Amino acid sequence: MERYLLEPYQKEAQITVPALVKSGGWYHFFQGDMIVVPPMEGRTDGDVARINGAPLEVLQDEQGQVVYRAQDLTEGAEATVSIDWTVRLTMMQRYLGSVLLEIALEELLATQVLEVNTQGDGELGPYVAIEGEDLGFKALEQLEEYVNRMIAASFPIESYGERFAIEGFATRKALLPVLSSTGECALFAISQVEKRGEAVRIYYVVGQEALHHYRALRTLVKNLSFSYGTSNPEKLFQLIKKQQSRWEDKKVEEKKVQATVNEREVEALYREGRSLGKLHVIYRNLHNFDFQNTPAIISALQKKPHTLQIYGIPNGSMAQVMVLRSADIPVDLKALLDELSARFNIKGSGNLYRVSGNLPIVEMEAVKEQFLMGVQQALRHQE
Repeated sequence: MERYLLEPYQKEAQITVPALVKSGGWYHFFQGDMIVVPPMEGRTDGDVARINGAPLEVLQDEQGQVVYRAQDLTEGAEATVSIDWTVRLTMMQRYLGSVLLEIALEELLATQVLEVNTQGDGELGPYVAIEGEDLGFKALEQLEEYVNRMIAASFPIESYGERFAIEGFATRKALLPVLSSTGECALFAISQVEKRGEAVRIYYVVGQEALHHYRALRTLVKNLSFSYGTSNPEKLFQLIKKQQSRWEDKKVEEKKVQATVNEREVEALYREGRSLGKLHVIYRNLHNFDFQNTPAIISALQKKPHTLQIYGIPNGSMAQVMVLRSADIPVDLKALLDELSARFNIKGSGNLYRVSGNLPIVEMEAVKEQFLMGVQQALRHQE
């Protein structure tokens, strides 16, 4: 068992540097019984560690075994390994915060937890996911209050290495180092609730992070009270939910309007094309490429039967050529791109139905023409 589970408060330890492997300017080694918590997907980014005052990095090899590396080590020498306590404390608080929130969900809502992520989802931070549609203001308030009451009670926590128990509750498996009492979390706050598929994610903050959250929230409530005419958090929550609903309705309406505009533009661009045998060819340059709407228009045209689209997109001394075909044109555009790449300075990618590539602008028109001729020739061979 790793020492970080047995001695979660140990900030420094002496080791004898084991056998080293030098690679890429780093000395790598394996070592058990360490105080350093390694990165764990969905759990933690790991400890910030040092060896003899220099950075000590923690990695995992292809078999999932923990590997340590540093830039200046001597095999067989004594060395001091230390961790950043601020990082470790935050890790432990986040972990215990998730456990306390799980307990609150079980006790108050009889809800099963689907997922726990104490590592954090980017800026949103750690979360606990449950099944359901949504949680109302009252439920969130009760959960937050319940957790903070457990923190204020400062229940002692008995640690048994791989398992631990909060006084009055069942034992649990220890996945990370555990604090010695609930009081060491200091403060807990639910920062955000988000619907993800069939689950509801409850994002939370603990300790110093929770204090910053409450201070920011106090300022936010004060500012919102001027706009909404009330400082009551529950009423503010309801008013903001209504405003959010109106914004969502507006977005839906804007999408409908944009879809109508796109339909007109699709038909206008289609009419610009010309018939070449069985093909309807749209062959033009796009000088002002609209990254928001043009891709949707091009994709819509691709669904029209017997349609081949060939575009040149100038960009200074360089350009891009983009070629798309409808599903009923039996030509492999990727094979054609590979063939032209051997003759022109075009670097691109794609598939059977759609390809694009970057090239010098002086070659743009020639490559467009070669794509058109290549498709026509392939069709003639199939007749």
